[in-house]
Amino acid sequence: MKKLILLVMAVMLFAITGCSTLCKENSVCGKTKKGNALKIGWASTDISTTEPVLIQGQFHARISKGIHDPITATALWIDNGKESVCFVSADLTGAGGGLLEEITSAVKKRNAAIPAGSLLFNVTHTHAAPVISKVTSVVPLSEHKGNLFRTPSSLKVTKSAIYRAFLTEKIAGMICKAWENRKEGGFAYGYGYAPVGYNRRSVYKDDVSKRKGVKQDSLHGVHGHAKLYGSTQDDMFYGFEGGADPKVNFLFTFDKDKNLTGSIINIGCPSQNSSRLEKLSADYWHETREMIRKKYGNIFILPQCSAAGDTAPVLLLGKGARNRRYLLKYGRNREYIQDELARIQAAEKISSAFDEVYSWAKNEIFFQADVQHERKTVELPRREVTKADYESAVKELEALKKVPFMKDDRDPAKALWTNSRLVSTRSRYKRIIERYNTLQKKIPFKASIDVISIGNIAFAGNPFELYQDYMHRIQGRSPFIQTFVVELAGTEGNELCGYLATKRSVENKGYGSDRFSNYVSWKGGDKLVEETVKTLEKFWKNKFPSTFPVRKKTGEIVIDGSLDEEEWKKAQEVDSFVTFAGNAPSGKTSVKVMYDSDFIYIGIMAGTDYIKKGYVFKEKAVKHDGAVWEDDGFEIMLGEYSRKVKAMTHNHYVLNTAGILYDGKAGTKFDRSFTSKIQYKVKKYPSFYVMEMKIPASDFNKKKFTGKEVFKLNIVRSCNYIQKEIVSADGIRNHDYKNFRILPLNGKMK
Repeated sequence: MKKLILLVMAVMLFAITGCSTLCKENSVCGKTKKGNALKIGWASTDISTTEPVLIQGQFHARISKGIHDPITATALWIDNGKESVCFVSADLTGAGGGLLEEITSAVKKRNAAIPAGSLLFNVTHTHAAPVISKVTSVVPLSEHKGNLFRTPSSLKVTKSAIYRAFLTEKIAGMICKAWENRKEGGFAYGYGYAPVGYNRRSVYKDDVSKRKGVKQDSLHGVHGHAKLYGSTQDDMFYGFEGGADPKVNFLFTFDKDKNLTGSIINIGCPSQNSSRLEKLSADYWHETREMIRKKYGNIFILPQCSAAGDTAPVLLLGKGARNRRYLLKYGRNREYIQDELARIQAAEKISSAFDEVYSWAKNEIFFQADVQHERKTVELPRREVTKADYESAVKELEALKKVPFMKDDRDPAKALWTNSRLVSTRSRYKRIIERYNTLQKKIPFKASIDVISIGNIAFAGNPFELYQDYMHRIQGRSPFIQTFVVELAGTEGNELCGYLATKRSVENKGYGSDRFSNYVSWKGGDKLVEETVKTLEKFWKNKFPSTFPVRKKTGEIVIDGSLDEEEWKKAQEVDSFVTFAGNAPSGKTSVKVMYDSDFIYIGIMAGTDYIKKGYVFKEKAVKHDGAVWEDDGFEIMLGEYSRKVKAMTHNHYVLNTAGILYDGKAGTKFDRSFTSKIQYKVKKYPSFYVMEMKIPASDFNKKKFTGKEVFKLNIVRSCNYIQKEIVSADGIRNHDYKNFRILPLNGKMK
């Protein structure tokens, strides 16, 4: 009776004191910590202009003739009281040239209290948005000096610098408004499928550039075994260089009453169906916003272009079948509205994926989470420009300088097209010369990358038109449950970033993988992956304590399900049990670990206040090695650690509240033939139960523990009284060995 009273008092103290000191500031903790409660703030603004502006995205100049549909910018703040991040997206073609720094500066001027350095700014890469460069080769002569054409006087155009200033102030004001709009809320996440982007690099058995009659210039001469948008009906067609990733990532936000307020939509495809339009347009994102809002109300939509340097919303196969599809589905297929129908189709796919993912993701909303953000500058190896490339560029540029500009008195529109294309071609060779000189000076290429984590998801931003192979490497190696890769994210500095092609693509050549398109080599892409993954792994380790505290036992312990001995009182407690998604569990849980030369001791105290409400334990397994994991109870995964082993074989102990045991080995495969000599006791109390156990050295093929051993440990609790709830120390999944805590018996790593 005395033991029971002491234990009840211990549990009351356990409930009052909350999280132990082991729950670091940035770790996901089972208790609601004020510093981790989230605030969500949204804002959006129209960045369209009725003024005639140059449209970016082609080698020739286009002057806008109004607005086809609004181009917008959207901001989302996620703030947990200690760290905050702001996602910003705009319907623009590019985000470089120092724009990020100008926006940051404008935000600071408006409100110095806003952490303006916490922005991840990306663009959707529409090809129907204004030019934002401070200096561009296809603008009126009044903005330039040198051998550049004059925009025909009959064609009015606003200076790009004027639009850039307008844009900067609009976005800065929006960011400040989103900050002011922060309110208590939460988020959910998930992924679905929307096959919108397809690989656009056709590969051939022969070198296309060597075919008879092919022009040898800065456009056609860059072809090799690959060609951008190459015909699939060519007799030498060999396939596509890469696959297409249909995955679309979603982050949904909610107010405190669980009402949907907005969504980040991250998809590996630029918005380029209307790439030749002479009006401003958000492309397929306009139709996507309309379709989603028609069903969910006027929620915020923040689009992100994931890695898409080698993709486009254009399916090169089966154009006849596509036209037939459009005719039968939409009742029309005339060529001049193909862009419109493709946009509608893309929007249908994305909105359908939105419906599907939202239907289940909303079942797990997180109102608290750790938030981390780091922007770092990385030095990447530049793509080589050979002396032969340099000499060829000098020769070609001199020849192009002799080509006269077309007079604009008779046909101003044609003159604009012809002259701007001539200037663009000159500029391509001019940049080759400049890059060669930069390489001789050994000036490193510097670019900034952003990594953000919110709970168990992460975002990785980079400033390139990134080929998808790099994204897959980042996502494949990321320790986070879901990783959003974001390309064309604003970078600090004025470096042109361009396409970041893979080694395979560079060897195949073709636009996007040629010397004109790549400022950074494929080795730079490899380094980008490594630097990104390094930060992701650091963030993941920041979330969780790396080791399990363990104490060497010196006194006596009786395995009786009480945990009232002095030895247990001296042992350090771990109580950071949360769901796999990071939410607080329904029942408080704590664990203590000790060892001596013969055993590893584990004491578990599991809160069960819900039993008072009439719920009963699920205890269907009644025989040894039955399906104990389907009942209420715990799984203990414990194995000796080796730095060289990636998939450790570990002992797997599962014990339900009825005291039924499953024991086996897990790793690359499950082995149920293993029989443990574990000793244990399960004891139930009015508002908690205790599991006390000692695991012998013989379970690990040892006679004794020396104290120098290092193990890895994960403990998972299953609660099936109402609905299946699974929690674990730090939210680590059952057999996710890589992220198990380390258990060094002497408290030190080898």
